[in-house]
Amino acid sequence: MLKLLQLKDLAIVDEVELEFSDGLTVITGETGTGKSILLDGLDLALGARASRHVVRQGASGARALAVFWPPGGDELVLEREISPEGRSLSRIDGRAAAAADVRRLADGLIELLAQGEAATLLRGRRQRELLDRFAGCAQACADAARLAGRIAALRQELDQTGGDPRQRARQVDLLRHEVEEIDAAHIAPGELAALDRQIDLLASREDVLAALGEVHAAIRPETGPGAEDVLGRALQRLRPFERHDDQIAAVGSLLGDVLALLDEAAASALTVSERLDYDPQALRDAEERRARIESLRRKYGASEEEVLAYREASAKELERLTAWEERAGELAREIAQLEAELGRRREELRQAREAGARRLEDALRPQLEQLALADARVLVHVDDGVDEEGVVRFDFAPNPGEPARPLQQIASGGEASRVLLAVGSLLASDEDATLVLDEVDQGLGGRAARSLSQHLKETSRRRQVIAVSHQAVVAARADRHIGLAKDVIDGRTVVRVEILSGAARVAEIARMLAGEGGDVALRHAEQLLAQS
Repeated sequence: MLKLLQLKDLAIVDEVELEFSDGLTVITGETGTGKSILLDGLDLALGARASRHVVRQGASGARALAVFWPPGGDELVLEREISPEGRSLSRIDGRAAAAADVRRLADGLIELLAQGEAATLLRGRRQRELLDRFAGCAQACADAARLAGRIAALRQELDQTGGDPRQRARQVDLLRHEVEEIDAAHIAPGELAALDRQIDLLASREDVLAALGEVHAAIRPETGPGAEDVLGRALQRLRPFERHDDQIAAVGSLLGDVLALLDEAAASALTVSERLDYDPQALRDAEERRARIESLRRKYGASEEEVLAYREASAKELERLTAWEERAGELAREIAQLEAELGRRREELRQAREAGARRLEDALRPQLEQLALADARVLVHVDDGVDEEGVVRFDFAPNPGEPARPLQQIASGGEASRVLLAVGSLLASDEDATLVLDEVDQGLGGRAARSLSQHLKETSRRRQVIAVSHQAVVAARADRHIGLAKDVIDGRTVVRVEILSGAARVAEIARMLAGEGGDVALRHAEQLLAQS
């Protein structure tokens, strides 16, 4: 049961707090006072989609909080905050929660029927949804729809896998050529940078050989002493004195290291010189290798890594195309199995809907009688299908002796609203859920309005009912009557909320009857309250 609703800075509402009770609560007020905004706020607290436009002009954000007392459970607090930028935050008992989690939780708390729902009842898909809920087929329908979606996806894959045989053959040849061309090159990541360095070196071969020759000659000249000889003799003269002083020993050790390095440098210079001098073809080979890799890069990717990634993707596609016959067979077998399963489920669904349609027709008769449609009949027609438009159709016969025709072709707005309310009352099998009605009595009058008020009153004896209404006879039946009015304070519109009783309630019902509180209207209002 809904116990409390708090709204702050929501549309034209600056701050309101509404306490609710058992039975029938009716919310009234002149057009534009924000009656439906209250239910919009409740809807936001229950996880409805939020927009930045709901935030009151100049406010730092909007807030909606609803407090419920589920039967046999603890108090449940659902809260929603919306920023001026449209960001929102939902909370369950003070803890942040996803809006989807809040909506799932709210399914068993509120049953909302709004004035716009009567128009949706005229649409075939909505009629199918209502029957499925009543017959308990909603999950079976969803499962069958997912199965149909899976079949459609497999058919699309089969079409893409097979395709035109000639086009597929051309694509196989192209992919095979690309894979073989890349494989034949045996490229490696970073190879192009290494080739650039090698080409630069080989292009300067003569200069490099000359420099290496000077290095070798400086260390080990062909004639005369070189650096190695000079340092070697110096080290030999120093050796006898190393035992007398540690620093002299350290100098000797360093000279020994230098001589070892000079020996290594001379050997390396000679080895590189011999390599460069031995392979005059190396430059041409390196340039040809570089040109080959550049050719692959132009066709398949900006780097060696991208070329190799392209090769992997092409190889996978080649494997898929060359194995298409096997995969096509697998897909065809899976599709056949799923279609057989779908056929069984569609037949089970049709039978369940047929049985549910007859029960719904029988259950609607007393509901329609309570709503001043005693002579009307609703017939539910069921075709084979899952969730397509037209699978379920509500036919309506408002008067005896007239044939039933599709509801959207024959029902008036008031009749559609009452049919919706009758169906909604039946669907709300969980009488712990609060029934919330947003102006579903719009367009009704006279006997139909009185019948509706009696129906709501009787329903409220079993469950909590909250109704936004323009009907005086509905307001007169209320256990709690909440009135809304607008004031302008400091140039800003402010919504004022009041629990109406006594003379204030009589005056509000008189306004609903005649638009003003004249003596006749006041006496009529008092009579309505006395009769209720």
